[in-house]
Amino acid sequence: MEIIALPQGHVVLPLEICRKLEIEAGMRLEIEFDRKTGCIRLRPINHGHVLGNEREKLKPKRKPLEKKRLK
Repeated sequence: MEIIALPQGHVVLPLEICRKLEIEAGMRLEIEFDRKTGCIRLRPINHGHVLGNEREKLKPKRKPLEKKRLK
């Protein structure tokens, strides 16, 4: 399975993988890189979720929609 790294360094895990690993939106993960094998490991951190203001910080910033006036 192939994925693409985004310009900001973000990668998106395929939904199929997230379901198999029981990874949910907002879940905290630890990432580790093994130099010997070149492998990256992801581990849930106590199955903790990002709560409250922390989750808001992670949401993409969207510009408010302009309301069009009808004439």
